[in-house]
Amino acid sequence: MGEVVIRPMPVGYLDIAEWLRPTIAPIFPGCPESGPSDEDRLLAFELWQALDPESQRWYLKHSRTIRDMFEKTKKSKKSKKLLKSSK
Repeated sequence: MGEVVIRPMPVGYLDIAEWLRPTIAPIFPGCPESGPSDEDRLLAFELWQALDPESQRWYLKHSRTIRDMFEKTKKSKKSKKLLKSSK
């Protein structure tokens, strides 16, 4: 398992317009060329879920990994609802 870095957005960034805020630090520093493992991606998503809403939006804007996992989660919740309603 590699290093995973998910931190809350610095408080000082709240004073900066959302579209001008600095980008996030790398989530998987020192990651091998093959990319982060599935375990690392899952840990990153779980850490992201524990963040405050403003920090979550910051990561969604700048992180493809978090955005992809967020979309998968939304789709799986929708499919579970559809399965329940069809019974």
